[in-house]
Amino acid sequence: MSQQRGAQQQQQQQIKQEQLQLQQQQLRQQQQFQLERNNHIFPAQPLLNESNRRCARCNAKLGRITNRGGPCRVCKLRVCKACQEFTIHTTDWVCVVCHKQM
Repeated sequence: MSQQRGAQQQQQQQIKQEQLQLQQQQLRQQQQFQLERNNHIFPAQPLLNESNRRCARCNAKLGRITNRGGPCRVCKLRVCKACQEFTIHTTDWVCVVCHKQM
């Protein structure tokens, strides 16, 4: 009887430990997502090639040397000068869509 009780307690402890590990993993994932969202960490931009040498907002053609456009500080999309707006909050610029969302 006592062996059976000991085995049950051990099984319950193992289940609790697995549940705690799962909760800890979920918390880590949530924290990582919040960090990425708060710090505006996005995947790296692909290298420029002919297919993506256009403004993400107005689809204007971007040059290779001049009028290359630049990545928005929030969404990281490459936009032309016409689609850039300076913000009151910072000294940097953002694209027109991100500016409207501020």
